[in-house]
Amino acid sequence: MYKNKNFDKVNGEMVVRKIISEIYTQYRGIIGIDGPNSSGKTILMEEVAFRLAREGFVRVDFDFKKFINGKDLLKNFLGNILLNISEFIGAKFLYKFSKENNIKSVNKIKKNNTGYDIDLKFNVNHRTKDKDFQKENLLTIIKSFDKFLNDFGIRTIICFDNLFDLEKSKIKVGYDFFESISLIAPHIIILCTINNDKLDQKDQKISFKKIFGNIYDLQKNFKTYEHNNIQIKNFIKLEKIKNLKLIETINEDLLIVEKWLKRSYDFHFTEEDTKKYFNELCFLYWVLKYYSFVNIDYISLLKEKIELLTDLRKGRRFTDINQYPNLHEIAMCLREEDYGFKNKNKILEVINMIENRFLSNIPIALIYVDEKNYNIVNEMMFLFIFDCKITKTKSILNKNPNITLLIQNNTLVKETKMIIELLKKRTVEEFENEDLDKRFFNHYFEVISNYFELEFL
Repeated sequence: MYKNKNFDKVNGEMVVRKIISEIYTQYRGIIGIDGPNSSGKTILMEEVAFRLAREGFVRVDFDFKKFINGKDLLKNFLGNILLNISEFIGAKFLYKFSKENNIKSVNKIKKNNTGYDIDLKFNVNHRTKDKDFQKENLLTIIKSFDKFLNDFGIRTIICFDNLFDLEKSKIKVGYDFFESISLIAPHIIILCTINNDKLDQKDQKISFKKIFGNIYDLQKNFKTYEHNNIQIKNFIKLEKIKNLKLIETINEDLLIVEKWLKRSYDFHFTEEDTKKYFNELCFLYWVLKYYSFVNIDYISLLKEKIELLTDLRKGRRFTDINQYPNLHEIAMCLREEDYGFKNKNKILEVINMIENRFLSNIPIALIYVDEKNYNIVNEMMFLFIFDCKITKTKSILNKNPNITLLIQNNTLVKETKMIIELLKKRTVEEFENEDLDKRFFNHYFEVISNYFELEFL
């Protein structure tokens, strides 16, 4: 019932069956479902609870973020379970247990309530200010309650959502509470969603040892996200993105960008064009959008470089080419080939020659080489031309003379390197095809610039 599109992404069916099997055969204490925010952990907990409720379990839910703000956690825990179970199996149950444990009344506090605050009154005087006495008395009652449930065959599933998604001080309060419960209530099944990424290793060891009987780590069960764009799918896999909500948010934004691309450009007219060019521009948008959420510094830096390249392309900045080492390196290579610059703005001329290899008789190829092969990445120069180091290398082109420049991989920032490695490989034949150059490659920088200018990012 609680399944959604994220359920299968975390191998949901297998995890749910394992948890239910453990509950029926070898429950050892509180079960944690561990995963980062929006990883699908709450969906799994809901599914387990739903299936057990169909089998006759009484279900009680707690939002830990609200519950932890209560005045007396043990009292609120006991009171909420008593009220929920009495609604399920009748008031006689509450009366019988209350009488045996000298409980006069159990009522929810209506004013200033977190949603879980309980007024628990006793027939005998428990108004002592000794907090340790009060705690021990409540623990004794909870222990008695656990035995009572077991004796009468009343199966109970308690769900705590958002455990440990809190401030450190409140996490410590949560430790103490669950450590107490885990020792005295072995028959009350407790499920918790947790996020151990927010704890340091020392805290994790404490939580594992003292609180949980078992923890299911969703990151170990996470399947590769089956995106219909293979480049995006590979990026999600390599970046180990587990935040399903973020993935879906970017996918929704991508739908708008796809419509804009189809309306503004011709990258999608044939199936082959779509695979080679349209899908790649969608991939570039997806990655940049992702970094806008998780690494705004990289996006800000990239935006500055795009603005700089835009100004240089339009002749807005008249500076010495020596200020840009890679452009200067290319200019020196051109001189070695006896190339005569046609205007005073050498920066603009070099940029134009990189972007349009048919402007002169000396084509320039910028190549990236990985362990398997090379890729010609001229149209992506906005990613690296101002940051990395390039060196002249052996020609890969058919036409002579030409200039082939190798990008030094170790000088690229991690994010740029990731993007370049996932690009489709450009063959020499594609590079030397003037029709492809006019229809596709010449528009890449314009499209990426528009991603920023039109506030898609």
